[in-house]
Amino acid sequence: MIRLGEKFKSPQPPGSVYPVECWFERALRFRPDDSTVRLIYATFLVKDGRVPDATKQLEIATVRAADNAFTQYNAGMIYFDMKNYDAALVQAHKAYGLGFPQLDLRDKLQSVGKWNEPAELPTESPEKPAK
Repeated sequence: MIRLGEKFKSPQPPGSVYPVECWFERALRFRPDDSTVRLIYATFLVKDGRVPDATKQLEIATVRAADNAFTQYNAGMIYFDMKNYDAALVQAHKAYGLGFPQLDLRDKLQSVGKWNEPAELPTESPEKPAK
């Protein structure tokens, strides 16, 4: 629907009963926990210049899909496209920490000088101080 709207430069493409945005609203009412719909909706909102609304959708998607590396990674890619490099870095660290194999997000962040390795977590508990 997004592409059809873009093709016809119309918020409600010919033949569609509803405007493009209404399809997203309907999908989210049907499956409010569907992170993929929220990611696609965020992309639509960014293209429409509605960055705060897109950010809200990304925040909901990443919270609801906490251990889903695919969602964390793709949210990072959208944040990168929004030039929100700090949020993209957070999402990259989450995705890679969850084992996501593609390094495109890291490479993109490196290309704009915004990549850094995640902080190492201590593997052992620190020694108790002597009394």
